[in-house]
Amino acid sequence: MFTKDIKMSLVSKIQNKIQEEKEYKMLEFSHGSDALAYILILIGGVLWGIKGISGINPVAIVPFINLVYIVVGIAALYIFRKKFFNQPHKGEMWMPAGMLGTTSRRSTTGQFDYLVKRLKPGMKVVYWAALPSDTVHKTSREAFGDYSNMGVGKVDGEGELKISLPKGKPGKYMKRNKYFIKTTLPSEIYYRFQNPRGYMSAVNVLDANSKLS
Repeated sequence: MFTKDIKMSLVSKIQNKIQEEKEYKMLEFSHGSDALAYILILIGGVLWGIKGISGINPVAIVPFINLVYIVVGIAALYIFRKKFFNQPHKGEMWMPAGMLGTTSRRSTTGQFDYLVKRLKPGMKVVYWAALPSDTVHKTSREAFGDYSNMGVGKVDGEGELKISLPKGKPGKYMKRNKYFIKTTLPSEIYYRFQNPRGYMSAVNVLDANSKLS
């Protein structure tokens, strides 16, 4: 029985290692694709700038000129369709996530517990939310203030993390969306979790109305 448990433990570790390598390679591929798209758009912009200044189109001497235009156009659409193309600060972040400490502060304005699911055991999770308010915050600066409505937690063995906001349920606030239209965002909690090799994930959103208590 003991030998069987050791074998199962080794198999589990190997599977986790393979999965981690797979996720990291996907992360590298995503970053490489983004870099290529930005380079193509930069080249296209420089060439059009030359044409605008000198009246000479450098691309005109290139065979299959229409293909060049198509490739640059596809690169632009690829960047536009990205979730955080106009808010890059919400994308993945490189940092030593393992150095983050955990907080155990409890709500002073009432008990508001939330559950983050389907994460890897042992992962660190950073979470934050707007300050409580009976009215809609007019700006994100007003909404988040000094970011005191936040915390850091560690995922349990079941792949879940129960969090509690120190200042209670967040209020709503005004912000421009992906299409630059100002809109009222609902009461939400934001969080990042550890990715392979020290990366922190892109910002995820949890509905603040899904509280446990």
